[in-house]
Amino acid sequence: MHYPKFIYVNLPDLLKTRAINEQNQQQSRWHEAIQKLNNRELLPNDIVLETLLLKLNQHSDVDGFVIDGYPKTETQYLDLKKHVGMDRLKCVILLDISEDYSRQRLSERISHRDEVGNNNESDSIDCCISIFKNQTLQVCKIIDDDEKLRVIDGELNNDEILEDILELFDQMISNKLVGEFT
Repeated sequence: MHYPKFIYVNLPDLLKTRAINEQNQQQSRWHEAIQKLNNRELLPNDIVLETLLLKLNQHSDVDGFVIDGYPKTETQYLDLKKHVGMDRLKCVILLDISEDYSRQRLSERISHRDEVGNNNESDSIDCCISIFKNQTLQVCKIIDDDEKLRVIDGELNNDEILEDILELFDQMISNKLVGEFT
């Protein structure tokens, strides 16, 4: 299957990079954002949306995007629908994993952090799990109601997960679910 040109965007990493780059500017709103990142709290939606749209607009020649770590809240999903459009939003993929596996993966990630994102590991993991349970799962229900949610077993090995995602892309492309981007 021929795959259109897709761009992968890891939004959490993009936000951390932007926070580091902008923290030294006077009157930067990123000072508070860095504190929120360090505490594993959600950033203000305007900062998240602005950062995402800046990235998307840098690649106007692509066929689509795979955005990792977004949306996490209902507001973010509504922003996505508004700025991308429901006709262009083909699906949101949820990697389904157990809480124990999630804690293990988060612990591995936290142990490899730089100056942004360093904090108490246990509290950080608890905060991430809480956000997922209290906000992201609720938005997944809304996405499912819009018939845009696709669930993939996230506890498989990376090759199997990739195979499942590519199979999903094959289905989307063959069913002409990927619309043209102008």
